[in-house]
Amino acid sequence: MARNYYINQSGRLRRKDNTLYFEKTEISEDAENNEAKLDLDIDEGKVTVKRVPIPIEDIDSIYLFGEIELNTRLLNFLAQKQIPVHIFNYYGYYSGTYYPREYLISGFLVVNQVQHYEKNTKRICIVCCG
Repeated sequence: MARNYYINQSGRLRRKDNTLYFEKTEISEDAENNEAKLDLDIDEGKVTVKRVPIPIEDIDSIYLFGEIELNTRLLNFLAQKQIPVHIFNYYGYYSGTYYPREYLISGFLVVNQVQHYEKNTKRICIVCCG
């Protein structure tokens, strides 16, 4: 069963094979010169990266609340899997959605639905007959 994923922390969302990874970074400042050092995956470094796997089959939609880095390759992959990404700003207000295009939509079907909606006799037939 697919579920929604809410990402509240800053980090990077990336794809590797058919799995998404959220890499969150924890930055601690150097006390001597007040600079953050970017030594990744080293014990002496000031930045540690924690990678959290998210299986693609388990995702219904993604909600991004933090400062998240992602690229168009990831967006193309999410569109292929029909997974929308909802983006919120720093204060939690809705900014927008990256919504994959509908892939099973038929122009003929939409035209017939509109024609049935416009005529009351056809609309009642759908309600009564199923």
